[in-house]
Amino acid sequence: MMKGPKKKKILAGSLLVLISSSIILTIIISNNSNYEYQEIGSIEMGNEVFQVKVIDDIAYIIVGNPLGLAIVNVSKPNQPELLSNYYGGGAAQFVDISGDIAYIANRFEGLEIVNVSDPTSPVRISHYKPEYDIFDVKINGNIAYLACWNDGVEIIDISVPNNPIFLSSYMLNCVSMQLVFDNDLIYAVSHCADYSGLQVINVSNPSTPQFVGSYDDVDVDLWIPIIEDNYLYAPDHGGSGSVQVLDISNPQNIVKFDEITICHHSQRIFINENHLYIADSAKGILTLDLDTFEQLGRYDDGSESFDVVYQEGLIYLLDYDWGLKIIQVSET
Repeated sequence: MMKGPKKKKILAGSLLVLISSSIILTIIISNNSNYEYQEIGSIEMGNEVFQVKVIDDIAYIIVGNPLGLAIVNVSKPNQPELLSNYYGGGAAQFVDISGDIAYIANRFEGLEIVNVSDPTSPVRISHYKPEYDIFDVKINGNIAYLACWNDGVEIIDISVPNNPIFLSSYMLNCVSMQLVFDNDLIYAVSHCADYSGLQVINVSNPSTPQFVGSYDDVDVDLWIPIIEDNYLYAPDHGGSGSVQVLDISNPQNIVKFDEITICHHSQRIFINENHLYIADSAKGILTLDLDTFEQLGRYDDGSESFDVVYQEGLIYLLDYDWGLKIIQVSET
């Protein structure tokens, strides 16, 4: 079994720094920070922003209507440039990218399959409409997995992108909200009335998904999980605002491993090598050591941090009511 995080909860203090210019900014960094943060670029989206994925020099951003999917050139981080956007009606929730294709989970319109080989001119090539609202999509090879509210998880053959074909579905005990894929297993967030748990489905044969296990804690509202090694990390979205850490080494018997309480309103998380990045709408971006959960740094300029991606020394921060900010990170 791979080495797991060591249990250690850190509640660090903070230092307030004021920078004066034509605009006064408030930037908060932790007093035990090992990193320096500097905003070097930004781009306003003109509406709420929900998700960012960065692939090479392109940022794909899910934006509130009427932008939908915004495609941004970040090859010059100090001058991000909007190349194009795609909006097919409805309400885009999430996007996954595979090759030159963007797969958009559109709550009211279903799965939109969009060719983004020319990022200046995205073109929808096909569409799949389930019976119920769709909230998430994950792509693995030639298969798309959809979180379809009352329909549970739908499994779609996308080997021919212009002709998506329904293969099977799996009903959850509550409504289906988000998915994460790992080693032929789908971990589905199942949202009940007052909490959200997990159901684990074996999809090694996509035509016949099989139940493997589940995890429920009525005091926790799991949200947008990610997996690293044998651990699943998920913000407690509607509860404490912490990050829950679950041991999934035995998917038939998932157990709580730890809880990261340094955050107050965790929204999204991102893992790169041995660092855990938390977008906290109240505390900005937190950088933690993945083994000890010790806070290594914090950046907070007052934004409502909603999503975070780290790539090659840069943090891509979504400010919910504004847009994309690009933060350069360096060790002190």
